[in-house]
Amino acid sequence: YSKQPTGLNASSLLFNAKTYIIADKYNIQSLKEWAVTKYKEVLPVTWNSTSFIESAGLIFENTLASDRILREVIIRKASENAQALFDRGEFVALL
Repeated sequence: YSKQPTGLNASSLLFNAKTYIIADKYNIQSLKEWAVTKYKEVLPVTWNSTSFIESAGLIFENTLASDRILREVIIRKASENAQALFDRGEFVALL
């Protein structure tokens, strides 16, 4: 028996992205770090989803360009899976 992280579904990407944005707005660094950890935890099984694309849009629209923490995670995963993501119209529209 191996303990799986809870909430391994695509909607948790949106929740964690929104948590990150709120934590950034109110300058709660520990909450931002928690949101990144949780985002990264579910990303391996949820990257090819509408929620990944929506969460990327939220982060890039609602955080400063200088805030690279979650942006780098999103960019890395998108570049690793660019071919599959370019087949998704909503990802191309995000660009």
